[in-house]
Amino acid sequence: MEIIYQQNPLTTKIILNEEEKTKIWYKIKEETLIQLLFSTHYEFLKHNYDITKVNIEKVKKILDPNYYIEEPIDNETTKRFQWYMEELESEHSGDCTACAYTCPKCQVENMLEIDTINGLSKDMASKINTLFTENKDLTIEQAIEILKDDHNKIPDESFINVWKDKGGWEEFIPQFKKENDNLIDWLTNYKETKLIKK
Repeated sequence: MEIIYQQNPLTTKIILNEEEKTKIWYKIKEETLIQLLFSTHYEFLKHNYDITKVNIEKVKKILDPNYYIEEPIDNETTKRFQWYMEELESEHSGDCTACAYTCPKCQVENMLEIDTINGLSKDMASKINTLFTENKDLTIEQAIEILKDDHNKIPDESFINVWKDKGGWEEFIPQFKKENDNLIDWLTNYKETKLIKK
């Protein structure tokens, strides 16, 4: 496995060798089979295991390898595998960046038992996402400088209006500054430990 760290920490690339790819394929298949077994378990559980009430035809259908997504299980496994391989070279986006959906990159990293954004909170990751979305060519040094400058900025009117209902934005300044400092520290550590100077 090769991990290639980027200026944007959310876009770290992970390259697997053929043996690791094979293991991931079978891990995906295992997870799919487990899902089917849980579905079967639920069919029995909801009838308190009274086999006279269980719809056996439904159970048989769930346990049919062709049942999952209405195609053979190996085909579904290969589709998910290809998707995961693409995600290893894409960007973190989802619950890890404070968005209301599951991050597929986190899913596959979890499967590989790695975490390329370890220690990064959702809010911190969201801020990184905003910084690098606004400027794709941003370097990590520039991102850190922008965050340092944010300490001295007065929020724009739209931001101030949003916080009026919460008692005004001024009382939240210490919290904002602390979160900003935490992100600066995280990015500085990332730069010094992950990015190789050429």
